[in-house]
Amino acid sequence: MPTVLHTESSLGWGGQEGRLLREALGLRERGWRVIIACQPRSGILREAGRAGFQCFPLKMGGSVDPGAVRRLRKLFREQRVDLVVTHSSIDSWLSGWAASLTRPRPLVVRVRHLAGGIHTRLVYTHLCDAIVAISRDIKRHMVQNKGIRADKIEVIYSGLELERFCLPVRPAHLRGQWGVGPGDKLVGIVAVMRNKKGHRFLIRAAPRILSRHPQTKFVFVGSGPKEAEIREQISAGGLQEHFILTGSRRDIPEILNSLDIFVLPAQLEALGQAIIEAMAAGLPVVASRVGGIPELVQDGVTGLLVPAEDVRALAGAVNSLLDDPRLARRMGAQGRRFVQAEFSYRRMIDKTEAFYRRLLAGGRVRADG
Repeated sequence: MPTVLHTESSLGWGGQEGRLLREALGLRERGWRVIIACQPRSGILREAGRAGFQCFPLKMGGSVDPGAVRRLRKLFREQRVDLVVTHSSIDSWLSGWAASLTRPRPLVVRVRHLAGGIHTRLVYTHLCDAIVAISRDIKRHMVQNKGIRADKIEVIYSGLELERFCLPVRPAHLRGQWGVGPGDKLVGIVAVMRNKKGHRFLIRAAPRILSRHPQTKFVFVGSGPKEAEIREQISAGGLQEHFILTGSRRDIPEILNSLDIFVLPAQLEALGQAIIEAMAAGLPVVASRVGGIPELVQDGVTGLLVPAEDVRALAGAVNSLLDDPRLARRMGAQGRRFVQAEFSYRRMIDKTEAFYRRLLAGGRVRADG
């Protein structure tokens, strides 16, 4: 079987790195040889090592790092790499340069996880053979705003093991731990506490929601650089008794199945893995109409879309679902069916494997919208 090398220059652990690891696991299960080159002391090094992958810690100091290029060239040759799959800016530059100087030359695929932030086209036009976009919105941005050929870009949605989020019985222990009464409604966000995720907009919308549904509590799951600021905003509004901040958690399926409504008032979102997880748990979703989110949330069918940063519209959408529990349940059930059909882990691996086989056989990228 071919050897696939994933490269990742980020140090953290999030949705991007999680997708890399899920893809690697899926290909390995099907007989592919998968290895990983990443930064020392990085999140992917820790998690991939736990999963039993052969990892190569490699210092990547920047997009122009001759030492890293030499080490990558050596790695390509010694491990007989057929296909390099890059994920962040620095490793994409370094792997592209290294591949161009290696004989025989491995093919290079650039996975694009974000819509914005493309400052130069060179890495996409000359330093890779094909591009994987994780949403149609990302592909649209690259074609319309950056002039990258559409037939070079394949859209492959992130897939999840959705059955993990579909629990047979709604757990009761978390609501008890949080002091939530039987008549209380839980509205939650599961996201890193960054500006672009929009936690502050739900905090501002909370008084409008509470004036109509006073037995509502808001659950924020996650941590991040804006956590202290978010706590201050809650305190400044006198809303402490209505907000539950859990910090980072591993029991996300249980948490989602304890909520009544999932919210993501993001300002920018390439797709929204947390939304996929929430829909798999059968939750109706209220989210911003930005980025790839409309590819997930069908307005009025699986949830409600609102303009980004529009606090009044956000509060109105949440209130409409709290007003009509039957509508909320119907949207949640339709959302679950939708993600099971389009965003399963098996579907992602099927499409990825077929795409890589086509590239290695010398076939063209299929333009798919």
